[in-house]
Amino acid sequence: LSNCRGIVVIPCLLSDHSAIKLEINSIRNCRYFANTWKLNNTLLNNQWVIEEIKEEIRWAEKQFLQLNDNASTTYRNIWDTMKAL
Repeated sequence: LSNCRGIVVIPCLLSDHSAIKLEINSIRNCRYFANTWKLNNTLLNNQWVIEEIKEEIRWAEKQFLQLNDNASTTYRNIWDTMKAL
């Protein structure tokens, strides 16, 4: 993240999905590269990728629950938080 200039979450009014704008400092000439990125869905056919994603979700859930374990923590709050990650 040392090359990261900025991160902005771009809200969407019609969905619970948001775009993320990530600005990166680079010494390479990026004229010939796309300026947008989208997940290559075929990666989700790779078991290794699936396991890595599951592990990240488990870790994030554990961190969230350690910080927010109280009577007002609902499954809905957990779900909304996981979607935001």
